[in-house]
Amino acid sequence: MVLKFKDHFSDRAALYATFRPLYPDSLFALLAGLTPEHRVALDCGTGNGQAALGLVNYFERVIAIDPSADQINHATAHARIDYRESCAESLAVADASVDLVTAAQSLHWFDAAAFFCEARRVLNPGGVIAVWGYGDPRLDSEELDETLRRFNHRTL
Repeated sequence: MVLKFKDHFSDRAALYATFRPLYPDSLFALLAGLTPEHRVALDCGTGNGQAALGLVNYFERVIAIDPSADQINHATAHARIDYRESCAESLAVADASVDLVTAAQSLHWFDAAAFFCEARRVLNPGGVIAVWGYGDPRLDSEELDETLRRFNHRTL
C-alpha cells in the first residue's frame, strides 16, 4: 500500500527537536513490563525520536520510523536506534519480528485501520501495541480555550 504523505513537519523539524517534551521513564517501564520479550520495539511516527530514546533503555533494539526525512535527520542518534524514513501504514519490517509497536502523539496523522493492520502483522505473539498522546491543554483565555477545544474535538 502506497499512501501520500502530506509533510507538515520538515520545515519545523529543528523546532520539534528543541521543544517537543520527553515522556516519563515510568511510561517506558510500564510498557516493557507488558511485553514478554524485549528484543525489538518499533516506534511509528517517531518525529525526532523522543519515544525511541525512552524505549532504548528497555529494549535491545529500537526501529524508529517517520515519513519526514527532516525529522529523522534531527533525531538524537543512538547506537541501538535504527531510524528509517517510512510511513506507519506500510512498514518495511518482517512479520512477527517486534515485541512492542508504539505511536506516541502521532496516531491522528495515520490511516488508523491500515496502521493497526500493519502493527498486528509485525508483532510477535504476545506483543503489545501502545498508543498515547498528550492531554488537552487549558488556556487562560476562555475564547482561545474554546477554539482549541473545538479544534481538538471536532476538527481533528
